[in-house]
This record gives sequence, structure tokens and C-alpha cells, in this order.
Amino acid sequence: MTMNNPLNLTKHSYSIWTPESREDAWEIAKLLSKGDERQAHDLILCHAAFGHHYDYDMGLVLVNTSAVPATKGIEYSPPSPVW
Repeated sequence: MTMNNPLNLTKHSYSIWTPESREDAWEIAKLLSKGDERQAHDLILCHAAFGHHYDYDMGLVLVNTSAVPATKGIEYSPPSPVW
């Protein structure tokens, strides 16, 4: 008796958003970020960090992750003494 696996959970599924090379990853990232190179770079970093959670599908990584833009940060001011 064989069991059919309708979801095919044991195999990786590949989509058009799964890059096969570095150049392919950059082209997909630029396409998904509408040509903005900074957003494409952030997507590449998110794909490198979290791609294994989404079967390396860059479209799913884009939808499920985000990069926080660099900011100056919160400035610390010591509390004023209470007299």
C-alpha cells in the first residue's frame, strides 16, 4: 500500500522566484523591488538569513520579512536629579 502525498511535503518545491545563481538572485531581487537597488540589497540579505524557512523562494521571503532602515538611534539623556 502506498500513500499519496497531495501536498508533496517531502520534496522541495521550486517557483520562478527561486534563484539558481548569484546573478539570478540579484535580477530577481531587482525585479521584486521595482528596480530600487537598496531594497534589492535588503531583500538579498533577508533571503540569505531566512531563505531556508521558505524553501529559498525569494517572493515568500519578500512577503514575510523586512529590513529595518538604518537610523541614528535613540540618544541617551541622563535623568535630571530630583532636589
